[in-house]
Amino acid sequence: MPIPPNVERGPLIYEQYHSGAIDALHLSYYRRRDDEPLNTCNLRKSHGFCLVATAADPIPSAEYAKPPYHLRLVKWGPVVRFWINDLPVPAWEDDGAYGPPVGAGKVGLRQMSPMVGRYANLRVYEAQE
Repeated sequence: MPIPPNVERGPLIYEQYHSGAIDALHLSYYRRRDDEPLNTCNLRKSHGFCLVATAADPIPSAEYAKPPYHLRLVKWGPVVRFWINDLPVPAWEDDGAYGPPVGAGKVGLRQMSPMVGRYANLRVYEAQE
């Protein structure tokens, strides 16, 4: 889905794709919370911030990390798959329970402060059968 004309161009604020005018899928990984015994990767569908899939996050805390980590994301029709170092993490097939499946669109990267994310060799391909 293209960005609606009523959304200003430029950096997006979280509320715009969390519960605003943009329909999106967003995937979180390397989330760290002291009140959770297990760190997770979460796949959410907006509009509405619906949690549709979750899995354990295999990336360790910074003091134990051995980067780089190879991330792979595939969106093919209603199917979403994500891998970290070839280990499958959230996978989901959109059955329309949270609104129409999200179609073609854009890719965005975002980090939560104070995390510093470094990406290299980013490649985006059109999915082929």
